[in-house]
Amino acid sequence: SSSSKSSSVSEQGVKIGAAAEEDELELKEEQALTARLSAAAAAGNLPPVLIIHGDADKLVPLSNSFRLAKMLPGAELAVVGQCGHSPQEEWPHTFTSLVADFVDRRVARESPAAPAT
Repeated sequence: SSSSKSSSVSEQGVKIGAAAEEDELELKEEQALTARLSAAAAAGNLPPVLIIHGDADKLVPLSNSFRLAKMLPGAELAVVGQCGHSPQEEWPHTFTSLVADFVDRRVARESPAAPAT
């Protein structure tokens, strides 16, 4: 027997008790965050976002960055191959190039066109 606060998974992989409640809470929190981010973007209150993630990161799952990129309208996700948790340290030239290219694209988008001569 288990208390209602315990987390468990049945033999079929179905979450029961606190495990199911935790998943439901995570989903509600993610939906609320998505709504707040969408509202901020619609109001023009969201800066340009570049997410850089190492494909071999053992601390933060890559799926988190994919999910975050979906939540942030207009966000860009760059995945650095053969890289762990610190792309800025493991691949500094790649990291710098990604950031510089991102900034260049943003500046080009936001700069008014030069007048025709």
